[in-house]
Amino acid sequence: MKKDTWITIVLLLLFFNYIPFNPNNQVNSSPGTFLEISNPENTSDSSSTVNYRFSDLIDHKPINILSDQDLLSHNFTGYGNESHPFIIENFRISTLSDVGIRISNTTKHFTIRNCFVTGTAGIRVTNVSESTSLIEYNVLHNCTNIGIFIDETNSSSVRYNIISPNITAIYAIKSPKSFIDHNYIKLSSIKIIKSEYTNISNNNCSRIIAEESPYTIIERNNCSEGIGSSISINYCNYAEILENRCTRNSEGISTSHSHRLKIINNYLCYNGASGINCYGTKKSNITDNICSFNKKHGIQMFGCKYLRLENNVFSSNGDCGIYLRDLYRAESKVESTIVNNLISHNVFGIRFYDSRLKVISNNTISKNIIGIILRYSVVNKITFNILEQNERYGVQLLDSDNNTIYLNDFVENNLYGTNDGYSQGFDNGDYNSWSNLETFTGNYWTNMTNSDSYLIDGSANNADLYPSPLSFRYVEETTPTPTPTPTPTITTLDYSISLLWLFPIITIIMKRGRKFKFVLFREKVN
Repeated sequence: MKKDTWITIVLLLLFFNYIPFNPNNQVNSSPGTFLEISNPENTSDSSSTVNYRFSDLIDHKPINILSDQDLLSHNFTGYGNESHPFIIENFRISTLSDVGIRISNTTKHFTIRNCFVTGTAGIRVTNVSESTSLIEYNVLHNCTNIGIFIDETNSSSVRYNIISPNITAIYAIKSPKSFIDHNYIKLSSIKIIKSEYTNISNNNCSRIIAEESPYTIIERNNCSEGIGSSISINYCNYAEILENRCTRNSEGISTSHSHRLKIINNYLCYNGASGINCYGTKKSNITDNICSFNKKHGIQMFGCKYLRLENNVFSSNGDCGIYLRDLYRAESKVESTIVNNLISHNVFGIRFYDSRLKVISNNTISKNIIGIILRYSVVNKITFNILEQNERYGVQLLDSDNNTIYLNDFVENNLYGTNDGYSQGFDNGDYNSWSNLETFTGNYWTNMTNSDSYLIDGSANNADLYPSPLSFRYVEETTPTPTPTPTPTITTLDYSISLLWLFPIITIIMKRGRKFKFVLFREKVN
């Protein structure tokens, strides 16, 4: 065979080396010999596969370590440093009156793994040096109090454990920078107190509770089938609650006296009360959440200031999509905004009670009983909303004053009329404006009968003085930017290439011994 033929074949084989394997096809293995947890973030019980080989477990009495010298006396494998920690593994410990494994007041690195523990508490770690403790791949079964207890210990890691019903599965107190991830917890909760900068992620459990723990991150957890809120945040400023699935609890997420929160991209559905319940929360961002099929509200807020609700879905809830009750105070000078939300199939789309200085803009509010209802609420601004096919009024103002409503589309609301008339709006307050008197712009009404004004139902005898003959739905659209002309660029071979294409090429090379040069082009679209 010619030399250039062999060179070409070698180059092709080297190329195969760059094709990545699909990680989803790899078999996940755990340290040790007897426990494997596969796909713990799945929501079903069968998602966690536990393989016991009891012959590998060593029956052991409770382990009680109170110092570095105790660690050394047990002759565990390892050296106690970061790269070679002491390894406590493959023990079966059962006690009715003691902690299964207790470690305190140590400075050495240690790992507890692959142990099966039953006790008043399964594992307790107290006052050990920062970043020295790792608890992984254990089974804590029917512990009468707490499964894993972390106390006054910084930067502990608790991961890939299976914990059956306890009063509390994982409890961290005064233990900042803890990492609690990928644990499978049945009918029990994770609780942290005074443990700032803790990360709780990818766990299956019934509830997560954080108190006095600022900068906590709670993300990608599945919380369901508990009593109370799926995720409860109290006095935790700057917390982030991201991409969690919270279902079939009394509430999805509840917050109290926690400010500058980020509640983003959570699925909060089928709860017994509300998807989100915020009390005394300020300067927080609630974005891209789905709050649907909750028995009460999509979100309810009490005494909350300076919030931004954006790009959320509030649909098919038993009462309100958004319920805001905010006893207005003199210091409330900064607006809260409710923008770009989809709100449909609720009793009330948005309901304000005793609220002021809120902006409701660019929302689609459709097929509710009433689109927006304001009661005892003042100085709110409602603009650029689509209020469509709500059974009664698109906007109803009850004993509410000095609100402005303009640049909205009112589309086929109140089709069958009420005792007050067939208008799509209602007003019995004082000094409300259904148009902007400075810019001479009002709202678009699909049942407008003349171009001079549009009468509003209610004892205020109000009217939109400048109704628009055209919808505002597309008023903010801009001219699209032309697509640039594509230019060819040299690129690497796409990973989707089939081996069936390569075998004939290699065969031709071997038969003819010709030297081939492959230059592949792909159109790059900017």
